[in-house]
Amino acid sequence: MRLSHRPVKLYYCYKATKAVGFYRPILILYLLAQGLTYTQVALLEGLYALTTVLGEVPTGYLGDRLGRRNSLLVGTALITVALIGIGLTETFSVLIGFYVIWSMGYNFRSGSDDAWLYDTLADRSSSMVFTTVKGRGTAAGLFVGGVGSILGGYLGQIDLSLPFFVAAAVSALGLLALVPLPEPTRSSRSQSLGVGDIFRVISTSLSHPSLRWFIVYYFTLFVPIIDILILQVQPVTKTVLVNAGVTSGTVKSLLGWLYAAFSLLAAIISYNISVIETRVGYRRWFFAVPLLIAGGCCHSQLFHCSPFRCSCLLGGHSTQHARSLVDISTTALIPPSGRP
Repeated sequence: MRLSHRPVKLYYCYKATKAVGFYRPILILYLLAQGLTYTQVALLEGLYALTTVLGEVPTGYLGDRLGRRNSLLVGTALITVALIGIGLTETFSVLIGFYVIWSMGYNFRSGSDDAWLYDTLADRSSSMVFTTVKGRGTAAGLFVGGVGSILGGYLGQIDLSLPFFVAAAVSALGLLALVPLPEPTRSSRSQSLGVGDIFRVISTSLSHPSLRWFIVYYFTLFVPIIDILILQVQPVTKTVLVNAGVTSGTVKSLLGWLYAAFSLLAAIISYNISVIETRVGYRRWFFAVPLLIAGGCCHSQLFHCSPFRCSCLLGGHSTQHARSLVDISTTALIPPSGRP
């Protein structure tokens, strides 16, 4: 297969517009600046995770009814609206509503882009390169996200809400990349599935012990560690830099460069995901990440290292790319019969 054919190019363009980089360096600082407590920020993150899990099957079912491309369009539109709303909102109760919309948008997109790519490549008898194409698409998004992180840091110096508006504009550009996408012929089979069929597919996938244990491990150990670090990286970094004599306004731009470095590293890893798959293996990859984080924290305590160093080198690195790689990894772990 030629990876340069038009549908794959459009897919790369779409992945490049996911635009998380703009607001990522200042997200927690922005929420705290709106008067939210750490408890409320944690509740928002928890609500996002909960609605993502609970909404996965309903949005997946609706996505099958709508079609792969239309589901991506709906998800992108919802995320664009949510980003604008978060940038305009100053109250916790309203933020809850936009976080739910944000989560629903993610659900509409999460399975649909994988399914669209897999079905499109299968139409061309090229499904074996799915992991490679998806990894490169993720790398494109992370590269653009890295540039966005730098810009977002400088925009945050002007106003902490600006990165959300720019991210919304870039996200809206994704609609232009999605409209010309062809609907793969294989997706028409999914549109004939009923609710019972969908649950049977889920049951078939979960019948594989490796996937069941991965889900338990991911949600009981991997996600909690990453979420704790997400809440701490930005405020801890800000405190350490201010104590070191850096002005408060400059901190945001430095955070942008820091997150850009994380994104660049993640893009390199994602681009070479097939190498990780063959030489390292997903089992060892996901087993190693929490151990590295725990080891870094122990190193910080034993040798009195700066919390900034520990949280940035481990926390920022992990939060930036671990969730991007988990989508690729779980797709590889699910057997073909369980794929959408």
